[in-house]
Amino acid sequence: MRLNITITAASPAWALLLDQIGIPWEVLGSSRTDPRNSAVWIVSRENCAEHQEVLQQYLTNGGAAMMEADTAKELFGIPVQRRYLQYIYAEADAIFGNIPVSDIQRLCLVPAEAAHLSRQNGKSVIAVSAIGKGRILILPSGFTAALLDYGIRRVNFPPANGERFPSERVARIGKQGIRRVVQMGLKHLFHYRGLPFVHLSPFPRAETSLFAFRIDTDFGSEKNIEKLYQLCREYKIPASWFVETRSAENRLSQYADMADQEIAYHCYRHRIFPGYERNKIDFQTGLALLQQNGIAPNGYAAPYGEWHPALGELIEEFGFQYSSEFSLGFDDLPFYPYVNGQFSKVLQIPIHPISVGRLRWARFSEAQMIAYYLNRLTEKVNANEPAIFYHHPGQQRWTVFESLFREVQEQGLPAISLGEYAEWWRKRQAFSWLAHLNKDKIEIEYGAFGKEIAAIADYPDGRSQLALLNSKYPFAKECITIAPMQLPRPYSPKRLRRYNKQMLVHDLTWHYGKSKQ
Repeated sequence: MRLNITITAASPAWALLLDQIGIPWEVLGSSRTDPRNSAVWIVSRENCAEHQEVLQQYLTNGGAAMMEADTAKELFGIPVQRRYLQYIYAEADAIFGNIPVSDIQRLCLVPAEAAHLSRQNGKSVIAVSAIGKGRILILPSGFTAALLDYGIRRVNFPPANGERFPSERVARIGKQGIRRVVQMGLKHLFHYRGLPFVHLSPFPRAETSLFAFRIDTDFGSEKNIEKLYQLCREYKIPASWFVETRSAENRLSQYADMADQEIAYHCYRHRIFPGYERNKIDFQTGLALLQQNGIAPNGYAAPYGEWHPALGELIEEFGFQYSSEFSLGFDDLPFYPYVNGQFSKVLQIPIHPISVGRLRWARFSEAQMIAYYLNRLTEKVNANEPAIFYHHPGQQRWTVFESLFREVQEQGLPAISLGEYAEWWRKRQAFSWLAHLNKDKIEIEYGAFGKEIAAIADYPDGRSQLALLNSKYPFAKECITIAPMQLPRPYSPKRLRRYNKQMLVHDLTWHYGKSKQ
């Protein structure tokens, strides 16, 4: 039995999702073997009626499939209702466990008999239905296409003190929530069939997590830059410094002289323009200054975390290998954005978007700031996702980050730069493989064994194992046992997503501050 996905018609959103999750997939009709031997099908709306007969046979004989509500209605007459999904969440759900509040912001069709995952009024939006001996899991219509939304809005984040919410302007769609729902839904379907859910680890080698630290140097003084640099060196943190060049034009050698750090590009003038030409001039000016100091950056992060398709084209044109903008995605796994009809060559690396400046606006004490970051670190490790935070040297708060670095060190989390992570993720993206279940053993088929690539096998009995893909039967050897994805319980969804006076003030202040730069 092949432990892969067959999709009836590829779409940019599904390709992005499945590559993030790291599971082998192929389009129906392109497979070398009978698609009825695939573990799970994903059924797209496009030309779905053409595949109805073979799909019906596959499901009747015990297969499993995932599809959206409009497709389920067309193929199987599943009743649907039109509902607005402001956000979704799950708490102790039988399939999804806990899903923190994730914004969807669109009108969808949902199955009338939905019993899983809740929207803002507590009503369910996902259904599981039997077709013969098989099973289908039905998502809301347009659920995966929401990944291609580029809108921005201010969002509250769960506090550490239980009172005031820190907020930031980020991607208006909770893309990490969509990925988590799809990943856990696929795992459920694999387990329904008695099969292990095998997918690539999001971490290099046989690591079970990682830590990365991004620094946006906006107007940082020479003294503050040096202080943070020494702190990173003391705790062996290979930080990624995104340099704002205008205010540091006469002392860029400070960055060139840094050891064991990555120097990347932020901006010349600290703002993003709506069009192409003015941004291009900014890139040319700032990069020329870095090059004069012997710095050739591979990474880019836009001021204010902004991103739009024209900027995406420019980032690719200038040859950057990766960028990091939380208005495109945050708290998620890396991905390649889909820009103007094709996937970008520039990897996007999401981070946690809350800085100490945002915590200060929410009136957090230093002790509460420390608690906030340590809580987020624990959540990311438990979710089997990278923990990537960021800071501005001008905001200081050295004790906060010394506490965070110390915790990273005590937990033994590998610390790498964003550039190193991007380089490894490209290898993961290019890794061609296929998993089979052969007499109860997981057999891996690929051209060359992966020295830095590992896979996770989630078994129907609840066990999860991590194995480096360096042999034909990697899970037959002694493996690392890991805890399955554990997401935090949703925090007061209605409170969290209520636009309040504090958010209005922050939005007005943001627009005013941006206009002055």
